[in-house]
Amino acid sequence: VCCLVCDTAAGQLLNSDIVRDVDLHAGRAMADWIDQKSQAQWDQEGVAAPLIVDDGTFLRRLYLDLTGTIPSVATAREFLESTDEYKRAIAIEVLLREPRSAEHLARVWRRMLVPTGTPSEGMGQSIEPWLKDQFARNAPYDEFARNLLTVKSTDATDPSRPYATSAIMFYQAAGGNAEGAADSATRFF
Repeated sequence: VCCLVCDTAAGQLLNSDIVRDVDLHAGRAMADWIDQKSQAQWDQEGVAAPLIVDDGTFLRRLYLDLTGTIPSVATAREFLESTDEYKRAIAIEVLLREPRSAEHLARVWRRMLVPTGTPSEGMGQSIEPWLKDQFARNAPYDEFARNLLTVKSTDATDPSRPYATSAIMFYQAAGGNAEGAADSATRFF
């Protein structure tokens, strides 16, 4: 994984061995299914489908969304010059496996769960390492939500629930009551 950060920084985004185990055809099938469902909804509502963005815009948005930075000139050049039909899928997979992606996503989610400037901001920062771990290991969304929302104070001492302390800190940072936790959590789940 350390190599991956160096590779993408040096403009090796699409030449990574990281995606060898990824079935790019399965990703295409899922994207096609989502596109069909979206198109049916747009047709029903009389809404025009959004235009597909050019590669440069796609790459910039991808980097900003997943890492909070823009791609290097070398990476952008490599991506824009590539004719690989799966280059977008490859770029997504490579960036999702970078440690900085998990760090950035954890920071963004923490700020949304416990907004900056609130009295509980300091407490909210204690959940960021747990969030980073969830993103780094690609935790299933239902597991992620369940672990955060169904914790009990007695779970903090249970070694089989290592996430409990972070989840309890989220609960406290959200006001220490069900209403505050629900208000914060409904932004996501």
